[in-house]
Amino acid sequence: MSITYWKADVAIEAVVNTVIAKWHQDLQKAEVKIGIIMCSSDKEEVPALKHGGYPALATIKIVPLKDRISKNYDAEMMIDARFWADSTEERRVALVDHELCHVRLKEPSKGQENVKTIGELTIVYDDINRPLIRTVPGDWNIGDGFEEVVKRHGLVAHEVTSVKCIGDRLNYLVKTKLDD
Repeated sequence: MSITYWKADVAIEAVVNTVIAKWHQDLQKAEVKIGIIMCSSDKEEVPALKHGGYPALATIKIVPLKDRISKNYDAEMMIDARFWADSTEERRVALVDHELCHVRLKEPSKGQENVKTIGELTIVYDDINRPLIRTVPGDWNIGDGFEEVVKRHGLVAHEVTSVKCIGDRLNYLVKTKLDD
């Protein structure tokens, strides 16, 4: 079993840049650079990407300062090539948007140096004059679960109540979007 990696082509970069321009203008104004790496597993049953030990369709991480010098980008997005090839444009855009939501500009502290203001946006820069960014967790996380616990405890199992809570929240959000 092996995982293969390669740089994304210009079409994939265009999708990422479109999503940034539409929903992540702060990153665009700060000129945050996103490197995009595609990956693929040679076995269909083996995920090309994992996050927290579980299969993932994509991940994003902040590139350390010393690596920013050689890679020439600030954050690295990895995308499962099989998902990308098998998905609609709409699902691709939603996935990229999700990953970019994990990246935020760092807030400046009082008296901080290497700060630049563009309109209402204040950007803090690192030693190589790149914008400082951070990752943020999602708004929710269902966490792991065990089928055997659900079998033993049914509706009161944490696994069931967590999924139900998220399901209720998602139904509300979808209904709100449909009402707009």
